[in-house]
Amino acid sequence: MSKITPMGWLAAMPADFQSEVMKRAERRRAEAGQPVYLLGEEARGLYGLLSGTVEVSILSTVGGHGLIYLARRGWWFGALEIFTTRPRRFHIQARTGCDLLFVPAAQVREICGLAPDYWEPFARLMCGNYEAMADAVAMMRDASPDRRVSTALLILYHRQAEPTPVIEATQPDIASIANVSLRSAASALAKLDEDGLIRRGYGTVQILDPVRLSRNAERHVE
Repeated sequence: MSKITPMGWLAAMPADFQSEVMKRAERRRAEAGQPVYLLGEEARGLYGLLSGTVEVSILSTVGGHGLIYLARRGWWFGALEIFTTRPRRFHIQARTGCDLLFVPAAQVREICGLAPDYWEPFARLMCGNYEAMADAVAMMRDASPDRRVSTALLILYHRQAEPTPVIEATQPDIASIANVSLRSAASALAKLDEDGLIRRGYGTVQILDPVRLSRNAERHVE
């Protein structure tokens, strides 16, 4: 795996830790529509996304899966349940063809046993992913559909492993992540576009002013 450059979370970790992860990693491929792992299954390992887009979903209240996040290159996932030994809490599915790195759970635990401080990088990864989910939960408590759409855009923007101002997400994607109706999402996005905070494209949203967008998400209704 030495030919693959560490990305995302791993790129910010110490070189010796990077080496231990990369030499244990296997390349895998998931075609569009194929699950990477299923809600409720045993945690078999840690994943890193080399290319493509994956959908992160939870079980919705009406059955089926509800989209809560879209992840791209550089995102690492699947560590939490390795250490809790609980079943998977999310459904991860390839939206496009995806190339992935896979580190078996036993190898993750072996890395942790090599040095006392090798637990910390995995802890940082889990905390980062937990914070993203906490942001999503906090968003759901907001009564304003407009603010929820703004927050959903900020989650997609700030939680990218490799930052870019362009978010590849459709209007239905944003409606699902914000847990609002398609009509409410369309209205909120139109207002943000008119105010110069975003620019809508075909299946994309460009974040033009993240500072003002943050203020918009935090604004209280008088």
